[in-house]
Amino acid sequence: QLDLPLFHSEFETPHRIISDLSYTLPTKTSLSVIYTGQSGIHFTYVSPSDLNGDNQTLNDPIYIPTGPSDPKYPSFTTSKSVTTAPADQATAFNNFISANSCLIIQRGYIMKSNTCSSPWTNEFDVSIEQGIQPLLRSLSLSPGIVHGQDLSIRLDIINFGNLLNKNWGRQISTSNFSPVQLYSQSGIVQPGTTTTAGANLTNGVPLATFNPAFNPFTYTNVYSNYGMQISLRYSF
Repeated sequence: QLDLPLFHSEFETPHRIISDLSYTLPTKTSLSVIYTGQSGIHFTYVSPSDLNGDNQTLNDPIYIPTGPSDPKYPSFTTSKSVTTAPADQATAFNNFISANSCLIIQRGYIMKSNTCSSPWTNEFDVSIEQGIQPLLRSLSLSPGIVHGQDLSIRLDIINFGNLLNKNWGRQISTSNFSPVQLYSQSGIVQPGTTTTAGANLTNGVPLATFNPAFNPFTYTNVYSNYGMQISLRYSF
């Protein structure tokens, strides 16, 4: 019988705040503002290679070294996409761990699944609805009142903040959704070297490349853009 450890779901939302404010004028013009603020999504930093020998890749949480002197610290090398000197990559990698609370508390351990989260997000949605019959009546243009019936037109602006400013209303997600590759890996080598001879999953460390400009988050997604929709509603 497998004893599977408990961990956070990728789709768990620990905290969410929803606020709704609406007002209706005598002309039956209704204005509504809905605010939604919520926690980010959980994710795990994983190795692009197979670290546990199960013949599966992109599913093994990485080991978080205690520091550059940790014998299990990755060995860094250059690549076509990352030309930064290996020593500078090693320093940047350690600094990145120190700057992230979800990683620094796990130094010396294999990262637990979904213990990092993307930032809190905010969104404002605005709706304006106008009843046609009350408007015509207020303008003395209605030829007659059909009781119990009405036609209204509604405009919904989703992520209103982004309509006002391109830097507002950003919905931050991880760059590749969950999981996230913290570094690229080209093999297993002897600690402190780039020598593959004799290195294995037991005594070896990742031969990695780390981009000092690495950012796990992005707002380049459809949810960060504003949207509009117009609808007609007939009530009877």
